[in-house]
Amino acid sequence: MKNNNKKGFSLVETLVYIGLTALVLVVIVNVLVSITRAQRNIKASRAVEETLVTSFDRMVREIREARTIDPTSNLGVNLVVNAGGLVLNSVDSSEDPRTIEFFVDQGILKVEENGVVVGPLMPNSARITSLIFKSVNNSNTDAVRIEMAVESGQDDSLKSSSLTTTTILRGSY
Repeated sequence: MKNNNKKGFSLVETLVYIGLTALVLVVIVNVLVSITRAQRNIKASRAVEETLVTSFDRMVREIREARTIDPTSNLGVNLVVNAGGLVLNSVDSSEDPRTIEFFVDQGILKVEENGVVVGPLMPNSARITSLIFKSVNNSNTDAVRIEMAVESGQDDSLKSSSLTTTTILRGSY
C-alpha cells in the first residue's frame, strides 16, 4: 500500500500565493502614495491660506490704525524683487509715536516695530512671490492697496493664491 500523504505546497499553489501577495502589496503601496500626496497638497494649501489670512489681518489692522504713510515707503513696486517696504506712522495706546514697516526678506513677510524686527507673519513653508503696496489718494481719503501672491509646496503639490484689498487710513474718511 502506497502512502499519499504529501506535505507542503505545490509549485502552482506557491506561485498563486506569491502573485496574490504581490497584488495586495501593490495596492497598499498605491494607497500610501496617494495618502502622502494628498497630505502634501493639504499642507501646502493650508500654508498658503494661513499666510494670506494672518498677513492680511495684521497689515489691514495696522493700516487702519496708521495716521500717515511714511514717505520712505517703497510703493508701487514688487517688494520681493525690490528692497524696501510699507512704513506706517502711528501712535501707541499712550499716544507715543510708533512706526510699523512691512517688508519681504527671502520670500518671508516680516514686520518691524519702531526699528525692531518683530518676526515673520507667516510659516516658513510658504513663500511670498509678489507683494505690492500702492497709495490710493483722493481729496477726502488716503488708502493703501495691497496685492499679494503666495505659494507653498513643490512639484506636484505646489499651491499658490493671491489676494488684493484696499484699506483706508485712520482719520482720512
